[in-house]
Amino acid sequence: MKYDIIGLSVLAMGLGGIEYQIQSNIQKRTKIDRKVDSLMLVQSVRIQVLQNNNDSLAHQIHDLALCVQYLDSVNLAKGPKSERAEKRGRFIGGLIKGLFPGL
Repeated sequence: MKYDIIGLSVLAMGLGGIEYQIQSNIQKRTKIDRKVDSLMLVQSVRIQVLQNNNDSLAHQIHDLALCVQYLDSVNLAKGPKSERAEKRGRFIGGLIKGLFPGL
């Protein structure tokens, strides 16, 4: 009877120790899970900021491309007009020099 009580006591202490280790590991796992969740949250915020910046940059590039197209079309339209204006200016300048040579 004495040995039965000692055996049951040792068994109870062994089960208690095992239970303590299980609870300790569960707590460690919970802490690790919380850290991982917080890191994932921080990273998701950073990823969202980068995606927003990327979208903004793509929009600015699109606007810049439209501006370049507009400026190219303006330069093409300006070419003949500026040549015509230059010819007129030379003609009028020649007339003025011919009429008023002292100027």
